[in-house]
Amino acid sequence: MKHASHAPSQPPAAPLGANGAGLAAALPYVQALHGQRLVIVYAASSIFEPAARQTVAQDVAMLALLGAQPLLVHGGIPQLPSQGDARAAQQLALPVMRGALCEINRDLVQQISRQGIKALGLSGQDGQSLRYETHTAGTPAVTL
Repeated sequence: MKHASHAPSQPPAAPLGANGAGLAAALPYVQALHGQRLVIVYAASSIFEPAARQTVAQDVAMLALLGAQPLLVHGGIPQLPSQGDARAAQQLALPVMRGALCEINRDLVQQISRQGIKALGLSGQDGQSLRYETHTAGTPAVTL
């Protein structure tokens, strides 16, 4: 009885050719990213689209694999009009949107973790577990 062949534990080596030149050209950018803390703000409406979140999660994982220290900040509840009955609607919608953003947070953490990267999700409701400061050079810093 024959056994099914198993997939190799490592991917086959790719020929360098033109791809090797492309990788060599990327080396200065990879070196510049290595060890850098990157704050990535994801506040686009695509945050509600699972396929777009998957792409963002893969990009964050790639940055981490390249040696960067990415911090993904997401959110941005769409603004509702604040005139007349719309204000009452906005107050009713806020808990629903918070719940949706918590679900998005969980999904992003899971997708990043599936890429082999340790990920942690925090909520803005956590009571100042994250604080934002601006350095003199104008570069923002996030303190956990």
